[in-house]
Amino acid sequence: MNLEISNNQKNHKTRKIKKIIRDAVALTLDNTKTGQLIKSMGVIPVFSILLTDNRYIRKLNFEYRNIDNPTDVLSFPSIEFNGKIV
Repeated sequence: MNLEISNNQKNHKTRKIKKIIRDAVALTLDNTKTGQLIKSMGVIPVFSILLTDNRYIRKLNFEYRNIDNPTDVLSFPSIEFNGKIV
């Protein structure tokens, strides 16, 4: 798995939470149907995670969903397999 974590928050350090995020992503891949499907396809999954503040996530939420409020999570599918986004 390739995991990229970016942090543009001034008050939080990525180093301490990077392992937690990496472990959570690995557990998700190991214990979900989607994770099993990805593994069975023989591809190396790539994840990009951005840790940000409410102001920037609000901007992204408006840009991609036309909703002018902050949100907890924005996710974007990246591949299509047998007509389904995985």
